[in-house]
Amino acid sequence: MFRRYMFLLALILPIAGCAAPEPIGPVTYRHFDSGYQKTDLLLRGSFTGTSTEVYLRAGKSGANLEVCGFYIRRGGNEDSWIVDWLEDAEVTLNGEGIVSAGFINSQYQPDSAKAACVVTATKYQEDQPNGFLTISEGCHSVILFGFRRSTFCFERTSF
Repeated sequence: MFRRYMFLLALILPIAGCAAPEPIGPVTYRHFDSGYQKTDLLLRGSFTGTSTEVYLRAGKSGANLEVCGFYIRRGGNEDSWIVDWLEDAEVTLNGEGIVSAGFINSQYQPDSAKAACVVTATKYQEDQPNGFLTISEGCHSVILFGFRRSTFCFERTSF
């Protein structure tokens, strides 16, 4: 019995240690402007052929780095898949994970968008707004029609 618990603990601890950092403040909202970086994310796997645009921006909030982001809604099941995937993904700055991507909201078009923004635990540095922001690639498994499990993955298609 003890061995079984130790085995389960050994499986859980590495997963818990890999969680993306959470924001340190509440979600706020900002209007879209020219300072956002666009990343196209391609849906592949069981649902190949769809992509969505994600817009990200880094800025300063007090002494910390603030990150704002939104994605363009596609409609239908794809939006719920994107939400599920974002919950497991993280925003990266120059390849380093800085905050969970679960705060990123959906919008219909960039011109009228209000991006969701969070303050991160990362201390602000002057060069960060010019750094490369993106979302970690990854896969997510969903159950369709109550029984069929399918996997979809997102990957960056342009920078």
